[in-house]
Amino acid sequence: MSALPLVAVPPVPAGGQITLPGVAKPLRLSHSRKQTMLTCGRKYRYVYVDRLESDAASYSLPFGGAAHTALAQYVTAHAFGAYVDPAEAFVRAWTEQTKRPIAYSSIWSEEGCRLSGIKLMEQFRDKWAELGWKAALDKDGIPIVERELHVLLPGGVVYIAIIDAIVVTPDGRILVMDFKTPGDASMPTFAAISDQLLGYQVAVNANRETLGLPRDVDGLVFFELVKRPIPKTKSGTGPHIVVSEPAPPRSRQDIDEWIRECQFVARDIRDQRFARRPMDSYCTPCELCDFMSHCHSGIGHGLKARTFS
Repeated sequence: MSALPLVAVPPVPAGGQITLPGVAKPLRLSHSRKQTMLTCGRKYRYVYVDRLESDAASYSLPFGGAAHTALAQYVTAHAFGAYVDPAEAFVRAWTEQTKRPIAYSSIWSEEGCRLSGIKLMEQFRDKWAELGWKAALDKDGIPIVERELHVLLPGGVVYIAIIDAIVVTPDGRILVMDFKTPGDASMPTFAAISDQLLGYQVAVNANRETLGLPRDVDGLVFFELVKRPIPKTKSGTGPHIVVSEPAPPRSRQDIDEWIRECQFVARDIRDQRFARRPMDSYCTPCELCDFMSHCHSGIGHGLKARTFS
């Protein structure tokens, strides 16, 4: 099987038009867009074509946003030998996030999220020091943190990857890292099969020369900050850190299969095949979808059109 070619392309600002020589109409694709389309084409249409969203965001989204902001500030400062208190950075970011309406749950409140986030940031700081990792610097001496990379896949698909961090370990390995704030940790081997990390590997390696990395990446890793309420008893499991064992880079066969899947998804998007996929009763994604009422009965209460890209 011959390898499919990959070409790095400069990032285009959100809302801007991608113009590439020899490509009539490039199509943007990212992990979230791809997974949304594979889960339910109707949801993809609502989110990325009709540009609908809930009036109130689920607490998980602003929590993750605040955590990523704090982690990026800490890891960037650490790479320069400086210090930013990640807990204080989280509180500042969380305060900004909570200026918009947020939908909490029976076990999560604004205060509960804030306290859990503070605890996770303190644990992250200690774990980062224990691991001895440091953000890699690009050829301009800037830490590669929250870096947006684009790569042109065959078929006119521009894959967009926002890399949380590329780090260098004490033994010199180059790792591509993604921060997560799940309610439960993923299975220990998930980093080795993750499509998201595979896409990041493709994007980083395609942009290696621009980034100034000495070689392709050596491993892929999830750094999970598991958000749990602060336990009321000492025996309870509260917020905690889980770091996957770095998985080896994915094979050329894996990459080619992933590229072909991206091509299939892009073809459905271009042809506007936005099929609804309720799956089976025991595993339907509909129960967790913000658009269930709108999709099933045309009731659009609680939804609004996005005014940003």
